[in-house]
Amino acid sequence: MYIFIGLSLLLILLIFLFAKKFAPNSFMMTSFKGNSFKTFSIGMLIAATLSLSYGIYHAATYQPKHLDITLQNQNFTVFGNV
Repeated sequence: MYIFIGLSLLLILLIFLFAKKFAPNSFMMTSFKGNSFKTFSIGMLIAATLSLSYGIYHAATYQPKHLDITLQNQNFTVFGNV
């Protein structure tokens, strides 16, 4: 879930960067005053990086609440904290 949020934030940031390059006089881009676009883009980049990194961490370290084991050719499922 967090990986998709991070990718969405990066896509939104990419759209804003393309708008700054190809349509700098549009209403969306002229609403940024002074240094606010740089602050906005840095904030979006930080939020996307944090979301992506937490999503990857969660996917890499996730442990389900059960464990399937095999003993003497018999399958068992252990529930709870292992």
